[in-house]
Amino acid sequence: MKKKVLIVCTTASMVGNFNIPNIRLLKRMGYDVEVACNFKDVSSWSLNDSNKLKKLLEALNVKCFQIDFVRSPFKILSNCKAYKELNKIIMQRDYNFIHCHTPIAGALTRLSAKRNGVKVIYTAHGFHFFKGGPLKNWIIYYPIEKWLSSYTDILITINNEDYLLAKDKMNSNQVFKINGAGVDINRFRKKMNYRKGIREKLNISDNQIVLLSVGELNRNKNHKTIIEALGSINNLKLESMKTD
Repeated sequence: MKKKVLIVCTTASMVGNFNIPNIRLLKRMGYDVEVACNFKDVSSWSLNDSNKLKKLLEALNVKCFQIDFVRSPFKILSNCKAYKELNKIIMQRDYNFIHCHTPIAGALTRLSAKRNGVKVIYTAHGFHFFKGGPLKNWIIYYPIEKWLSSYTDILITINNEDYLLAKDKMNSNQVFKINGAGVDINRFRKKMNYRKGIREKLNISDNQIVLLSVGELNRNKNHKTIIEALGSINNLKLESMKTD
């Protein structure tokens, strides 16, 4: 019988943005790959984006399952419904292992995998609890992740802080770090003609400083901080002009 693996994410965007290389790799290794996520979630992707992903997965001969995951851990009824949907699939499909991502999908998958005796890998794309983070995140998310780590055969982290915490505090059989955050600045070089053209198009003079903040438009990305920082910079400039 051919080897079979399931990739589980809360949203389609997590599949499309992060897991296509994983899927291609697993296919090359001889696995049948299946995907379970909420293709209807439009918090960061449109339905058109999700449909494009489905077509790509179909071209890769990947079977897709719609699971009505929600992002909030407080929507108990919705999460119970999603768990039942997912558990039914895992019970019937005889997977060699499951690779799950994102807090909600990761939690429900590990509960079902434990129940059905399936090996599971969990990639934590940045724990919600971190040094200097909100106390409520430590109170809510840390105990859950610590508990579920006992049901995790391999825990993959993407930054050093999470890796050290997982090695010290979590109970996974194995913990790894794969650098997943940041930008290799050596890949980028200033293209002066392009820079000049963009500045002229946006009516920005050559001596003005431009700051760019990139991230999904939700509370978790904390755009509030960069907006407040920009305000502080402007205020500092005004104060400097007054003293001069």
